[in-house]
Amino acid sequence: MRKLLTSNGYTFVDALVQIMLFLLFSNMIFFYFEWLIDSERYLMHTEEMEFELFSLEILPYLVNLQHVEEQTNSVGIRFRQSEEEFDIEFTGNLIRKQKNRLGHEPMLLHITKSQFQLNGTKLKIAVEFESGLKKERVYELSFAEE
Repeated sequence: MRKLLTSNGYTFVDALVQIMLFLLFSNMIFFYFEWLIDSERYLMHTEEMEFELFSLEILPYLVNLQHVEEQTNSVGIRFRQSEEEFDIEFTGNLIRKQKNRLGHEPMLLHITKSQFQLNGTKLKIAVEFESGLKKERVYELSFAEE
């Protein structure tokens, strides 16, 4: 039986086997990255996690309130806690927080629409992300005893 590998270098059969293995593994790598991108899109709903984090971040600002008002066109709310005034509003493609009308801190990014509705002691926040996902949450406001 003839040896496939010789000490004289590569044979034609060796080259064909190596090319076939290379093509097989390169296709597997391509399909792996396709699967990875699809699974990241469907399994890692980042917008839902970001909205839940935003919902948790806003909670401490909605207790012990002295005054709350809805901003013009329902783009945000302004409220007062002890000696500090906060604005949480929609600008551009984000919801931001301002303290005493100075600077701003981004709270929720990549959104196209946002609406803040104040109804008595309930605050409803509805957002629409750039991906088309719509989320809304209703909060119960807690006012400080005077």
